[in-house]
This record gives sequence, C-alpha cells and structure tokens, in this order.
Amino acid sequence: MSSVLRNYLRKLNCRLVIDLAELETFKKLFNFHNDFIFIFDSDGIILETNDEVKRVTGYDKEEWIDKPFAHFKTIEEQKKFNESLSLLKKGEPQVELCSLLHKQGHKIQFEKTSIPISHQNQIIGFLGIGRDISMVSNQELELRKVQESLNRAQLIGNTGSWDYDVEEDEAYWSNHMYEMFGIKDKKTFIPTYSSFLSFVHPYDRERFDSVFQKALQHGTGFQIEFQINRNDEERIVSKQGDVIFDENGKVVRLIGTIQDLTEQRKLERLLKDSEDQKRLIYDNLEVAIWSVDVKNDQVMNLTKGFERIYGYSIEEMKRDRDLWKKVIHPDDFAAVLKKQENLFQGKAIRHHYRIYHSSGVIKWVLDHVIPVMDNDGEIIRLDGFISDITEQKQAEEKMSYLAHHDVLTGLPNRRMFNHTLRRIQETESDEMAAILYFNLDRFKHINDTLGHLIGDELLKEVSKRLRSLVPEKEGLSRMNGDEFAIFIFNVDDASRPEVLADNILKLIRDPFLIEGYELYITVSIGISIFRKNNAEMDVLNKSIAAMNRVKQLGKNHYQIYSQTMGERSVNIYSIENDMRKALKNDEFLVYYQHVFVRIRE
Repeated sequence: MSSVLRNYLRKLNCRLVIDLAELETFKKLFNFHNDFIFIFDSDGIILETNDEVKRVTGYDKEEWIDKPFAHFKTIEEQKKFNESLSLLKKGEPQVELCSLLHKQGHKIQFEKTSIPISHQNQIIGFLGIGRDISMVSNQELELRKVQESLNRAQLIGNTGSWDYDVEEDEAYWSNHMYEMFGIKDKKTFIPTYSSFLSFVHPYDRERFDSVFQKALQHGTGFQIEFQINRNDEERIVSKQGDVIFDENGKVVRLIGTIQDLTEQRKLERLLKDSEDQKRLIYDNLEVAIWSVDVKNDQVMNLTKGFERIYGYSIEEMKRDRDLWKKVIHPDDFAAVLKKQENLFQGKAIRHHYRIYHSSGVIKWVLDHVIPVMDNDGEIIRLDGFISDITEQKQAEEKMSYLAHHDVLTGLPNRRMFNHTLRRIQETESDEMAAILYFNLDRFKHINDTLGHLIGDELLKEVSKRLRSLVPEKEGLSRMNGDEFAIFIFNVDDASRPEVLADNILKLIRDPFLIEGYELYITVSIGISIFRKNNAEMDVLNKSIAAMNRVKQLGKNHYQIYSQTMGERSVNIYSIENDMRKALKNDEFLVYYQHVFVRIRE
C-alpha cells in the first residue's frame, strides 16, 4: 500500500491541477502515507487532513479541521502563505520551504507542495503535502557549524585540506587552501594535479612529482616539504596525504592536509643560531642590553654596546658593580637614584641623564629598566637597555638655542627675554630689579642710505661693545630691529641702573668703522625699576615709555620711568583718539582771528 501511495504522490507532484474525482481516489490512500497531507479551500480553511498531523505538529486531527492554515504559521510566515494562496488560485502549483508552530511552541521546518483541485474547470480548493525536514535542517545547520569550525581551525593553524579524485583528476580544496596559494577566483580555477604542480617551485617540482606518483603506484601515504610560488612570493609548505582504495584495491582518492610553514621555518632558522651568533647580533646593536640577578648581585648579561657607550670593558663592569653609579654626572645623580625607587614597586622606569665616558667626555644616555618580581613582590631580576642619545640632546640644545637667540648677533632674543621676565615674576623675592630698554638713534637713516648689509654689520658691532660692558648674567637681549634690553637682576645700589646707562651712552658714542664708513650713532635708554615679587606684566612697557620720553626730549640720554610718564602717555593717546573721532564726525569748529602786525616807525 505504501509503495502504491508513493507512486501516486509522485505522479501528483508532476501535475499542475488534479480533478475532484482523482482527489476522492487519493483520499482513500493518503491516511497510509507518513507525510502530513491536508486539503484546504480557496480561503485557506483546512477541510481534511491525514493522521500524520498529530506526529508532525502535535495537534489532533480535529484541532485542524475548519481552522485557517495561517493560524498554525508564525506571523512573518502568514504574509508568505497569503502570497502563495493567490498564486494557487491562478492555477499555479507551489513548492516552498516554510515553518509551522508546533503545539509545544517551537518551530518545525517542512517542505510544502500545494496543488490546485478543479471541478468542471474551476479551482475549488487545494491539496497540500508537507514533509517534515526539521531534522534535515538541523543536521545541515550542524554540518555548517562543523565546516565553519574546521575553516577557523585551518585558518588559525595556517592549514588547508584537500581531497583528490584520481579518475576525474580534480580535487576539492578547503577555503584556506585557496588563500594559501593566493587564488582569489575560486570559480574559474580548477584544482587538477597539473595546476597544483604549476605552483611548486621548479627546484622541488621533480622531487614532489616523484613522491606523489610513488603514492599512487604503491598505495602508500606520504609527507613532503617543498616550496611554492605564490604571486611572485616563495612560501614553504608541508603536504601530507593518505590513499583510499576501491573494492578492487585500486587507489581512487588521495586526501590530506597542507600547512604553510614559512613563518615557522624563518623562526626556526633564527632559533637554531648558536649563542655566539645571537651574541654577535646583540653586540652589534647601538644599545647596551643588560640583565642583573638582584638577589645574587650578579651580572647575567651585558652586551658590547656598554663598552661603546661608557668606554669601560665588560670585565671592569663585572668586577665593579657600582661603576655605572660612579660615572653619573653629579648634577643628575640624586634624580637617578630617586627614579630607581619606582623599581621596588614593580614599575618600569625610563629616564635620561649624563655620564662621564672613560675619556672624560660627557654623554647623555637613555636608560630603560624593567623589574622582574617574584610571588612575594620582591625584585629578583632587572632587565634593561641603555642607548647613547648625546647627538639627539645636542640637536635639541641647538634647536632650543636657535629658538631663543638672535641669528644675526647671537644675543638672546625677545622670546628668551620674556621667558626670563616670567621666571622673575614667579619668584617670592622682594629684591629690586631693573630693565634697561634702548634703541639706536639714527639707525634707520643709516640703514636706508647705506643699505641693510651695513646696517647688519653695525648691529653686530654694537652687540660686541654691549657684551664687553654688560655681564652675561645680566641678560642682554636683542628685542627687535635696533632695539635692545638688559635685565639687572639685583639692584643692590639705587644708582646702579643709571651708572650702567651712562656707560652705555659713552660706549656707543665712539664712532664705528664699517666697510670704510665712519658711523656715529647714539642711544636712547628707558629704565624701569621694580620689586621681583611685585613685578607687573607691563614693566617692559614702562621701560619703553621712558625710552620714548628720552626721544621726545632730544635723544642720546636715559630716563627712569615715573608715574607721570604713564599718565602723559594716556593723555596723549586720549587726545589723539578724540581728534580722530572729531575729524571723522566733522566736529571741529574753525574760528577766524585777526592777526595784526605792528610796524614800528
């Protein structure tokens, strides 16, 4: 009976529409079939079903009758069923994968075939045949998971798998094997034996072919390491294979794995180097690498870089464990020891300081120390490396010098002057200090008439004379163009700023002989005196105001700033500002006044 029904169902699946009379014949048979079979009308209402509905869906047969088919489907599947029903009404049979809700609440997957039922050329209902494929779907899902896990494992292990069909001369390659050989287009590449052999390096091709053919002839497994060419890159791989026989003992398939060993072999080549070879690498580095057993106070490792940096032999260092301390510059010694306190807390340190080379030359070093602790938090070993950063420090100092000094005269520039002023303003000392600000009278005239080259040489000569008069610690600076400033850090004598200003006037008054020209210039000097702990931000401006007052009074002199100068400057500024506004707003009134000239007889 079952085989008869299966044959009948197979015929039905090939039909587009079944007649009502045929349906009656089928209904006598469909209770004996193990598929879920049902009949529903054009509105999707279930009219009849076989007994398999209980096994598949968990619902009794009576619970299905007169219920809409969509009632047993998920919400997202109901729309899909309505679309299928519309096509069935047009006489188009439907085969689809869908899901139903089991009585216990979980989804079941099944394959549904729906065929229109006709009577007198009119479609009056539909026959549905549902095959439960939940188990098959779950198996396919598990199989996909296994395949994905295998692909991930192959990716992690840099290993690919293959299965070669001898008769067909074609192989299956895993995803990672394609990646290993640099093949991006899997669809156009056919992995035959000859195509695989084309990847093998010419030096290894004959050897590989010999091993492979031997496996085919003798039915034995093999393992071989060889080189392949991948996109003009040479890689080292290891291929392993086993043979599979048919019932007659003939080799029909070879299966196996292939692993990329390139990085591993590179590492092995490094690791197999002897200790002397590794020492050669270390000793040719520009840094000194060292390791000390703290508990036994023993140098475990010290490379030749130490000798190049310190100028002492490794043997001298091992004999005198405190040698590295003895050569630290005295100004840096306390800071170095303070920094090392972090090591006892398990913290790595990185600092730079100065040392004395065995030749007496001062060098800068960068010292990086890493502590190794035991389970009790005690230091058992110190590892580190030291590099010579003298050239770097010299470059930094040179950059700093250029940033803070005038290129033409070599004097500190305005940036350096402002930095010094800020430093003074931050002090708590109540000592008196002074600023002398001055510029060269008639310099612009010389610059315009004789040219900038003569002007530049004049500025150089003025700077030389000022250096000879002003101590370096007093902070002589070229501020801008022909303007200079001097800091007097300690005014212990109230007359000292005036004495210095008078000496500058006399010094500059003597003629300058430049390029055959005898040049005479004078200077106008402004002085501001202040207390360091009460230095205002405008002390420099006060010096400039005093200098401007000297120029107004005829130049070639000095003037100490007073409060009236500030008030006078403010008054002048206010008058100028008012006049500009009045002119703009047409607020001036012109008065006519007679001028009489008295003629004496």
